[in-house]
Amino acid sequence: MPRHLPRPHERLQVSEPCSAEWGSMSGDGRVRFCAHCQKHVHNLSEFTPREALDLVLRSGGRLCLSIERDARGVPRTRALAEPLYQIGRRVSRLAAGAFGAALTLGSAAAARAQEAGPAPAQQVVNTSPTAPPAEVKSGAVTNTTVTDLPLEGRGEPPMLRGLVVLAAREPLIKAEMDNDLEAVKRLLLSEGADVNVLDKNFGITALAHAFMNGNREMMRELLWRGASVNARLAYRQTALMRLREETSAEAVRDLLDAGAKVNLRDEDGDTALMLAAEQGRADVVELLLRAGARVNVRNKEGRTALMNAAADGSADAVRLLLQAGADHSLRDSEGHTALWHARDKESDEAATLLLVYGAYEEPKEKEEEREP
Repeated sequence: MPRHLPRPHERLQVSEPCSAEWGSMSGDGRVRFCAHCQKHVHNLSEFTPREALDLVLRSGGRLCLSIERDARGVPRTRALAEPLYQIGRRVSRLAAGAFGAALTLGSAAAARAQEAGPAPAQQVVNTSPTAPPAEVKSGAVTNTTVTDLPLEGRGEPPMLRGLVVLAAREPLIKAEMDNDLEAVKRLLLSEGADVNVLDKNFGITALAHAFMNGNREMMRELLWRGASVNARLAYRQTALMRLREETSAEAVRDLLDAGAKVNLRDEDGDTALMLAAEQGRADVVELLLRAGARVNVRNKEGRTALMNAAADGSADAVRLLLQAGADHSLRDSEGHTALWHARDKESDEAATLLLVYGAYEEPKEKEEEREP
């Protein structure tokens, strides 16, 4: 494993501009629809780094993004202390739309930005490879591409134009992503591939990606060949933290049986239980609780698994957490309890459960006092 884990979102690099304007698109600050190219555009600055990685992985390397860079040329993502203005932290519901242009990965963007001066305030990835070029400016829609050129010790890779499919740099991970079990076996047995190699473009291992897709046969092969179930991925996640809505509970059980540690935290302070609750996965919440997951752990936003389940509106997950001893009186960094999150989600069933377990309605004037 590398000493410094990759941060895939920091490698984004912009290529050819297009004429469509961000301000002309319909939607909100997080996702808008571009009538010019008939695609959804995601504003990267409204996503956490972890969510940004999930967008890349879900898109298959074809993604529309609005990118804002800081003074170093690094794409901005949402800081944990900043509130989300629209539909919560669940990226999977937003990533289901049509995806277009691909991402570009490059290591020298920061150095270039320092030499060239401040970067454009906002750039939007477009899906149209034939869009007419225009001067890059705030709100310009821009094509980006993906490159697997080595990023260390080299100058900035060329600005490739048009659509490029995002590809893994490591042959083992590429074979796993192609669901090519025979190629995976050959690479491990005959060519001596490292079963725990971390792909720098995606920040994942073959085991983590197989888990995300619920490919249990691939998981078993990788585990048999010595895959580390608790290896750290990008953003200090483990394979167990890469749960998706489509990942089966059986795949979760496979990782637990292989020794997955349920109480490890990622760089946001989240545990696997908190992430499962955030997705409303009551089946996985139950498995993790049985495996010894601590129920009242708080992340850097002060949120607990119970708050996440309430914010998702999952009454089943709320019930399981309350039965396991979740403290409904805890507040997040914005002063909100699990009951507040359930009310905000308009989940009457989750709110009723919390009231039955002793949560109480806060006086309206106190809630108003906490508002900025």
